[in-house]
Amino acid sequence: MLKNKRLLKNKRRLKNERLLKNKRLLKNERLLKNKRLLKELILFAFVGGIAFAVDVGVLYLVKADIGIYWGRAASFFCAVIVTWLLNRQLTFKGRMSGLSLCSEFARYLTVMMGGGAVNYLLYASLVTTMENVAAQPVWGVAAGSGAGMMFNFIFAKYFIFKLS
Repeated sequence: MLKNKRLLKNKRRLKNERLLKNKRLLKNERLLKNKRLLKELILFAFVGGIAFAVDVGVLYLVKADIGIYWGRAASFFCAVIVTWLLNRQLTFKGRMSGLSLCSEFARYLTVMMGGGAVNYLLYASLVTTMENVAAQPVWGVAAGSGAGMMFNFIFAKYFIFKLS
C-alpha cells in the first residue's frame, strides 16, 4: 500500500514537472514570436519612413506639373516600389513568397492598394477640406501613411511574405 502511494506521488510529480516544462516552452515560444513580430513591425515602420520621404519628395517634384492629386498617385507608386524592395530585404528577410519577382511585385502592389486606398482617401479628404494641408500636403501624406500602415503590415506579412 505504501509502495503504491509512493508510485502515485512520483507519477503526479513527474506529470507536474512535464506540465511546467511544457508551459515554460510555450511561454518562451510566445516570447520569441512576440519579439520577431515587434522586430518586423519596427523594420516595417523604418522602411515606411524611408518610403514616406520618397513619397513626399516625388509629390513635391511633380505637383506643379500634374497637381496634388495625380502627383500623389505617382508618388505613392514610387513609394510602393521602395517598400517592396526594402521589405523583402530587411523586414521579411527569410520569408519567401514562392513567386517570381514580377508576380510577387504584382501581388504586393495589389495588396498595398488596399492600404493605399485608405491612405489616399484620408489624404484627399484632408487636402480638400483643410487649406493649410492643401498648402503643405506633407501633413496629408503623413496622416494617410499612418492610417494605411497597419493594414499593409498585416497583409504583407500574411499574404505576401509568408513563412514557408
